[in-house]
Amino acid sequence: IRIALLDTVEPAAASAHLLVLSPPYGPTGERQCRVVSLDGALGFAGLDFASLSAAYDPARGLTVSLPGTVYLPEEGFSNSIVLSVTINQATGAVEADIEPVGRE
Repeated sequence: IRIALLDTVEPAAASAHLLVLSPPYGPTGERQCRVVSLDGALGFAGLDFASLSAAYDPARGLTVSLPGTVYLPEEGFSNSIVLSVTINQATGAVEADIEPVGRE
């Protein structure tokens, strides 16, 4: 499994995404490639990749968690979150969970 931080530059308040490369492998040996975003093409205001942590549960898969922020334009502020992504190598499932932490 490979995890990478993507910065698409624009939109500036939603440019951070997480790239996940993981099994299962395709017919020609390539890994599946998934992008974790907040909502479609909109990403997160920021993700603290240096603070990423990981835990493995044989029944669920590998879960990586990292702090970040989301911009809420309708409310005029950013909110702290924890993004958790669970990758199951056996099934190929990649599931994201966003937990709000604060209200800045």
